[in-house]
Amino acid sequence: MPPSPSPVLALHPPPAPATAPGAGLRGHLACPDGSALVGDGGHAAEPVALAAALGAAVVGGGSWLVAAVLGLLPLGLDPAGATAAGDAARGLGAALGGVLLAGLLTLPPLVLLSTLGRREGSLHQVVAAATVGPAVCGAWLGATAPVVLLYAPTAHGGEPGEGVATFLLLVLALGLLAFVQGGVAAVRRARRAGAASPGAAAVLVHYLLTTWTALVLTLHLA
Repeated sequence: MPPSPSPVLALHPPPAPATAPGAGLRGHLACPDGSALVGDGGHAAEPVALAAALGAAVVGGGSWLVAAVLGLLPLGLDPAGATAAGDAARGLGAALGGVLLAGLLTLPPLVLLSTLGRREGSLHQVVAAATVGPAVCGAWLGATAPVVLLYAPTAHGGEPGEGVATFLLLVLALGLLAFVQGGVAAVRRARRAGAASPGAAAVLVHYLLTTWTALVLTLHLA
């Protein structure tokens, strides 16, 4: 007969094993719809997983920008090419700084709006809701970066200006696709989170405001 469970263990069960630090990030990258960051009912991922998802989004967006720059700028050994390369490097740095500053500047208004709206979500859940849109957008940008890099050499082929225009259209289309996916995921997660979320409209406005602020700061920093 199997031994009966100890009454001490019945009263004090052993703690559940800790989730692996990269499990949340792997789940997010495997299915970039925000469900690994904010679950149904408002259950939010651990802060480490949220930070990892944002870090992956920055890497994905940076990879996409680098691939786009390789196709849009004539990189070479001549002075004009070297100047263009330097300008591109400064632009990438400005974009990174603009995105980080925009996230810091637009988060407090969302927290205040959630508080004034008497939502039930904690600060952790509000931050998670704000993370979904940028994290999903960055994941999609990273996924499309290889496609942009594949077509980068064709930007300066064919008729003068025709290759650049076609490549620019591809870059804009993929960027718009990633942006829309981020917005859709943010709204969908906010709806499924219920009262634990600041609200679908508030999250969508925050996502749009963060994107606009990032663009403005990038232009000023560049």
